[in-house]
Amino acid sequence: MKYFKGKISSEASKMCLTLFVAFCLNMNGYAAFIDSGFGARTAAMGQAFTAVSGDVNSLLVNPASLATLKYPEISALYGRMYMGLEDDSKIGQNYFIFASPLGQYLPGIVAFAWQEVSLSGYYSESSFVLSYSTRVKTGLFAGGNLKMLRVSYESDVYTEADPLFNNGYSKSALALDVGAIYKLSKKYNVGLAIKNLNQPDTGIEGNNKVPIQIRLGAAYVKPENIFDFDVSYCDSDYDFSLGAERWINSRFALRMGILAGKNARRNFNLGFGGRHSNFQMDYSFTLPLGGIRSTSGLHKLSFSMRFGPSYAASFPATPKDMKGVLNRIEETMRMMNESREKAKRQEAQILELERKLKKQDEMMKRVVSPVSSLPVSTSQDIDVKISLLRKELENSRREIMVFKNKIAELEKKYSAGKKVSRPVRKPKIKKPKENIYVVKKGDTLKSVAQKIYGDTSKWIEIYKANSSKIGRGGEIKKGQILILP
Repeated sequence: MKYFKGKISSEASKMCLTLFVAFCLNMNGYAAFIDSGFGARTAAMGQAFTAVSGDVNSLLVNPASLATLKYPEISALYGRMYMGLEDDSKIGQNYFIFASPLGQYLPGIVAFAWQEVSLSGYYSESSFVLSYSTRVKTGLFAGGNLKMLRVSYESDVYTEADPLFNNGYSKSALALDVGAIYKLSKKYNVGLAIKNLNQPDTGIEGNNKVPIQIRLGAAYVKPENIFDFDVSYCDSDYDFSLGAERWINSRFALRMGILAGKNARRNFNLGFGGRHSNFQMDYSFTLPLGGIRSTSGLHKLSFSMRFGPSYAASFPATPKDMKGVLNRIEETMRMMNESREKAKRQEAQILELERKLKKQDEMMKRVVSPVSSLPVSTSQDIDVKISLLRKELENSRREIMVFKNKIAELEKKYSAGKKVSRPVRKPKIKKPKENIYVVKKGDTLKSVAQKIYGDTSKWIEIYKANSSKIGRGGEIKKGQILILP
């Protein structure tokens, strides 16, 4: 192992560091700087996540995956590596990530991350990451990570006596990652990530370059299902990983993955997750099938929070949600049918009133000539009855217009999902420009009332104003001058 060349003075230090070396070898040789940055979700899928986007935890897998984030997110992880070792060594992992869109005038996503893998009391590898990603063109996303890598040993009486640490107990170096994701279609993605592109030197004594790692991935992605296949190559070592994820009711997730590589290195991975409102929790368990033995495996637990709409908003409506929508549609249809039935009854009433009014008009024609000879009280009674009939008819017409408007609103609400109200325009009543009218050929009192007032019911007023000039039955002649009330 490159990181640990040189003599270690203490047997105890040798034992602990040897265990950590074995851990590093199982993790592709470079713990925090290669694979250990994977979150709980990605670990449960066997590290097969290079072509999947939209998860803040995937920053350390492929920086291009952050380009599809729409809202700020934070995430934190705690992990225990290889629990149950005979010497009770505590190998832990921690990280914190924050990512946010830059704004409408500056496209892209910026993120900051810190992560560490350590053997308690002996050794640690940490990274400080500044990341940026953006959409290059339709379907193509690219990003990069600028990382500060740091290797650190704990100082004790044994390391102080070892010449390996004459120049200090820690070493830092800058590293660069680049990545890209291309969406072949709505369901299929391909991804490429190149980590530690500049091969930084983190050696305490002499050169100890972190090798380049290249990851290729292909994924089938839907809101409720993900399948991803990755191939990784690093320092003449390679591995293959396959992962799957299934969301149930957009709230609970089950995950599984396998990883197989050179030197009989194999891992079996399981995990689950849950979402509620703007919070998400993920857990993963990794069981080594090769390499380190007699261990209860690797455990990771992460928590994420979104500053925006809930996670469930990105999922399509479930059958349960659709049932509620259908119930609301049925209720709307029932109310609309009731309104239509009521409108039909109102229309029948209008027709009946119009029939009665027509009958009254015919009766008025027969009695119009003797009206002047009737007593004043009788004539007034007739006028009152006619006026009441007119008002009743107008009220009924207004009611039917109200119901027709309600039907239109329900139909718009059903089809467009929103209510639009429009005022009912009342017909304008024309006013006569002059107070006289010269009768033309074919005119009647009703036609004159329609021309002047726009309302045939006004003929009775014209008749009253000209009763001395109008003949029997309301007859008028061409050239006759009528006074308009």
